[in-house]
Amino acid sequence: MPPPFIHAGEEEVLKHDAIRIRKAAEAAGVDVNLEIYPNMWHVWQINMELPHAIDSLDKIAAFLKSHCYDFFRSGPPHRITATTTRLL
Repeated sequence: MPPPFIHAGEEEVLKHDAIRIRKAAEAAGVDVNLEIYPNMWHVWQINMELPHAIDSLDKIAAFLKSHCYDFFRSGPPHRITATTTRLL
């Protein structure tokens, strides 16, 4: 399984949950990628005019490509749909 990959906004209500997940995973010896974006709120990525949104989505796409590419390309039982193709 790929390591947990977490993006949270500094101003969002789930920021502390993201930090707790990172601490629990690290305590279990799991590598975690947590980035907290300054001055961002929950689901800021839908605001594509924000540089932080573009940065976050680019990093998410790179993570998926590096960790899940073979999974999506392996064929049945995993179907590639229009949604998954855009991620690749």
